Amino acid sequence: MVAPRHPERGDEVAEHLTALGLNLCRRSTQDTLTSSHQVYLADTLGEMGLLYAWADLAVMGGSFVPGIGGHNPLEPARLGVPVIAGPYVFNAADLYDEMLDMVGAISARDEGDLTRHLKGLIANPHIRRRLADAALAYAARQGSAREVVMGAILPLIDA
Repeated sequence: MVAPRHPERGDEVAEHLTALGLNLCRRSTQDTLTSSHQVYLADTLGEMGLLYAWADLAVMGGSFVPGIGGHNPLEPARLGVPVIAGPYVFNAADLYDEMLDMVGAISARDEGDLTRHLKGLIANPHIRRRLADAALAYAARQGSAREVVMGAILPLIDA
């Protein structure tokens, strides 16, 4: 599954995937997904929750490109999906640091690291499950932090 952050890039991403020799199914054109497809291109908005719910792990593609800064790892973590991130995560550096410390995310320096991590996690579902559990526990802790802060703030607001 490939989900570009900006759906208007769907044509560009589809061309790239096709040039790699991959048979793809596009959400934006309402293609019917079949077993002959190798890639599901989710080039629409508002469906990441459903897509993460189907996923065994999430590769945060924007974290492998300088200047993008990575994407929010809490989205997959809230659904118990472990994250693999590249070196460029400055938009959510604290979240990534904490998730890496809890082993709810894995860092990959480059394509070789990413390939090794993917192969290892596919071959070892028990490790993937431990990562998923850690990601979910981290996300749950973040939700409770919000409740604590709101509990402290709300009494201070005039009703």
